[in-house]
Amino acid sequence: MGLFHVQIEILPVNGGASTVQSVLVDTGASYLVLPGSLLVSLGYRAVDRQRVIFATGQAASWEIAEVRVRLQGRERTVLAFLAPDQSPMLLGAQTLETFGLGVDPLGKRLIPVDAYLAQSRDPTVKHLKPERELYLMDAQPDIRPALTVTPGEVLVVEVAEGFLGIRDPARLPTPFTDEAVGHPIGKVTGPIFVEGALPGDSLRVDLLAIDPGDEGVTVILKNYGWLPKEFPGPVMRVSPIRDGFVHFGGLRIPVRPSLGTLATMPEELDHFGYAGPHGGDLDQNELRAGTVCHLPVFRPGGLLFLADPHAIIGDGITCGTGLECGATVTLRVTVERPARLDRPVIETADAVQVVGTGPSLDEACRDAARAAVRLIAGTTRLSAEDAYVLCSLVGDFKIGTSPRPVMAVRIVLPKGVLSQAAR
Repeated sequence: MGLFHVQIEILPVNGGASTVQSVLVDTGASYLVLPGSLLVSLGYRAVDRQRVIFATGQAASWEIAEVRVRLQGRERTVLAFLAPDQSPMLLGAQTLETFGLGVDPLGKRLIPVDAYLAQSRDPTVKHLKPERELYLMDAQPDIRPALTVTPGEVLVVEVAEGFLGIRDPARLPTPFTDEAVGHPIGKVTGPIFVEGALPGDSLRVDLLAIDPGDEGVTVILKNYGWLPKEFPGPVMRVSPIRDGFVHFGGLRIPVRPSLGTLATMPEELDHFGYAGPHGGDLDQNELRAGTVCHLPVFRPGGLLFLADPHAIIGDGITCGTGLECGATVTLRVTVERPARLDRPVIETADAVQVVGTGPSLDEACRDAARAAVRLIAGTTRLSAEDAYVLCSLVGDFKIGTSPRPVMAVRIVLPKGVLSQAAR
């Protein structure tokens, strides 16, 4: 996440005058994003197309070109999207890596960073399976790491279905109650120890792919969901997952896989599974492939956990559960210093999404709003008062969780607007 501009020089294909452009540093984006008409005028032509995902969940296919660029005295050939002319010009994470640069968020500048050669230590991608008997309501700070990774490594993590294959809904406890403590549901995979991560840092988790299993379940649990009196349960629906679709009765619904739980180990532990500054069971459906989640580090190594995958889930989770399934998650973890914010921040290609939590929906929204104001006032030229007003104009609240002891929401802020106010 970055909300400041830098100057880049774009070299033409066949000589002639180069052009200098001001671009927004945005580590939530993948590549360089430039107007297609500008690149065509400099002689560039598309070499491929790639799918891009926006904050709304919509996708598009954009042309991509190999472009010669100078930045801070370094010249590289990088991939750049030929974007519609009204799109913001962005400098993404992989482009920064190509230049060997990182972000100093406090100084609002680019700084040289070391390159990691994780493959020289282990020529294969590391895999982690949910082999331990470790559950969402039972995790403790003294759990020894299941895997240690170097920042920048790509790893594949298998995450179990939240209900662990139980197909009798009467055997399932109501989540976030005493009967759920010690019950074998909500199995977590982890913790993952990230070398060099220290309290005060944050983990940048790039969700590269989430591949669901071949079956999922949705359950109306006892005394759970938004309408527990009208629909007391327990009732279970099992839905096959085939060819990219959920088969719900006679309906075919496109899958939209996401992670319900992504968390570091908090400094003080109440219930690890509750949502909070460490992440926890956030149930934000934007935690899907192509997004980035920034999580504060409270203990050495961060101790990253994954749990509760969904093939698809709606914001607010009306009946209390999504399509609960097992999934294989491919991700990359890096360390950010200092931390981005004191809470989870989700980034998509065109939005910054600030998470808020609290004992009620009202309190969770207030928590997110306060954090969004701090973020905007701290990274743009706007005052806190103007940031508060801007949130009212362009910030959209999204309810993640169903009713539970700690609610989690997010406020979605469009990067195209924030970039206009960047320092």
